[in-house]
Amino acid sequence: WVAWLWRRLLLQTRFVAITGSVGKTTAKEATAAVLAKQFSTQKDHLTVNTGRGLWRAILRVKPWHRYAVLEMATRKPGMIRKATGIVRPDIAVVLAVKATHRPSFRTLERTAHEKSRILSLLGPGGAAVLNVDDPLVAAMAEPLRCRVVRFGQNENADVRLWNVTSAWPGRLSFDLSCDGESVRVSTKLVGDHWLPSLGAAAAVGRLAGISLIEISEALASVAPQPARCEPVRLPSGAIMVRDEYNGSIASFWPAMKVLASAGARRRVAVWGDYADTNEKPRKRMRLLGEAVAKSADLAVFVGERAEMARRAAEAARPGLEAKAFIRLEEAAEFLRQELREGDLVLLKGRTVQHLERVFLSQFGEVACRRRLCNKMCLCDNCDELGTGVAARAAEYQRQGRDQGSSIEPSQQVSMQ
Repeated sequence: WVAWLWRRLLLQTRFVAITGSVGKTTAKEATAAVLAKQFSTQKDHLTVNTGRGLWRAILRVKPWHRYAVLEMATRKPGMIRKATGIVRPDIAVVLAVKATHRPSFRTLERTAHEKSRILSLLGPGGAAVLNVDDPLVAAMAEPLRCRVVRFGQNENADVRLWNVTSAWPGRLSFDLSCDGESVRVSTKLVGDHWLPSLGAAAAVGRLAGISLIEISEALASVAPQPARCEPVRLPSGAIMVRDEYNGSIASFWPAMKVLASAGARRRVAVWGDYADTNEKPRKRMRLLGEAVAKSADLAVFVGERAEMARRAAEAARPGLEAKAFIRLEEAAEFLRQELREGDLVLLKGRTVQHLERVFLSQFGEVACRRRLCNKMCLCDNCDELGTGVAARAAEYQRQGRDQGSSIEPSQQVSMQ
């Protein structure tokens, strides 16, 4: 109720609310970076998008902020409607509808209905920013009375992203067009699945009257978010693309595409499991093994069912080097001995597996030995890791993230 009241007192602040099955945090960061080019802008600094975290984010907005950018998520029907009633967004963004939270939303249509609730309070003075490349999102425009801005790769988009390149060691780049103008955007992000997040940010920027040049500069400054296709150089010289924050099937294929299209001396997949699917464990592991076999030169599976995935990978591609480890520390030790300069490693798994410990173990001994953990945060700052491991990893990331995740042109030729 305090957040409800405070929001209604912020008469000069325009609230931008972002929802979607994937890409919300990156969209929030990109949108805030674009708006900050000309306006005082507030954003929530962590992935706080439900319940008390969202209410606290509202209370951090001050009267002098011209814009506030928030992300809104859901785990069950009704959560978006309740959050929308408190936030009352002036601009509402819908990125995508994917198969997430399957126990609560059995079909994509039900998920789309829940996401569409963010648009329910938009009046004639508001604006809906919709991904025209997603049919379920595009259809949300029909009953609206407010302004609608469509973004995407479709030629009919108001803000269009086209001529896309993203294969590693390159980063996501594209041409951005709007109102007869075009500009080339070169980002720090890995993979073309970030296009909706950046397209939404560009569309909000245009609504705010920001030029394409300033938008392109802002998008170029957005760094990969922790454990969301975040490339980091390891002490071994290998580069690990951390993508273990989201274990949903919706993030499965984009991550696999990043690895499959990469130019590297050796592509290594370190995979646990994936969620938000109705498949039986045996079938799930078979599909995982077969997919990894098509994209990796070395496959490392971790978890109770790792052996199933290993056998499926070897059956799909005879001669593929594949390993299976039940315990995280065994996989981490193998990688410490195996990885070399020029290797590109994709780290992916379910949130409860906390495979970030495999990453952190490359910097020192990790004390935590839990098989599964219900903490919904990254291990990087957990007090159960042991002394100094996270600090050493964080320092390594701080010093080497930018240069460690980029490859010199001379190296690009040899890798490809």
